[in-house]
Amino acid sequence: SGVVSALAEGFELAASYDPGERNFDAGEITAVKAGEGTGSEVTTDVYPGIEGKDYTDEKFEKAYNNELANDLGNLVQRLATLAAKNGVTIGAREKKALPKEYVRLMDRFEFSKALDFVWERVQDVNKRIDEEKPWVLAKNGEKNLLDACLVNLINDLLDINDLILPFLPHASKRISEVFENPIEPPKEPLFPKS
Repeated sequence: SGVVSALAEGFELAASYDPGERNFDAGEITAVKAGEGTGSEVTTDVYPGIEGKDYTDEKFEKAYNNELANDLGNLVQRLATLAAKNGVTIGAREKKALPKEYVRLMDRFEFSKALDFVWERVQDVNKRIDEEKPWVLAKNGEKNLLDACLVNLINDLLDINDLILPFLPHASKRISEVFENPIEPPKEPLFPKS
């Protein structure tokens, strides 16, 4: 769509941006971090309708490390490692319709709220892994339960991956590649900590 194209072009332009400390105008996408050869990038907050938010490298690094590296990167690594170690494969996947709330937010250019919507889902899947404990199912030899658990978690992650595509196109592609059969954990962190 037009929004996806505009965001992708913006990310390409921003990849060469050297973020110093500065004040950004309301509604501006504040930063992109593109690691050389890693294809990783991140946006900081977008504040439509609020005059100038301060951006600092420190705030950027904190958001990058906490949200991308810890939440999403570790989620991908954990699921891929558990699936590969236990011979779990993903069958043909039908893409679901995008959630109505996400579409509404994107249509209204409320990118910060759309990212919050996505991140709630990332955190939910992380929480479910800790609650469902697939490593315990593996240890107890409960192969059928383990397979079902991991397939559900991975499919939920791949649904999330569809939502992050406009914001993190390279990372989204890498996540998709990790979960192609056979599932192969990333050799390098998806989002190397800075």
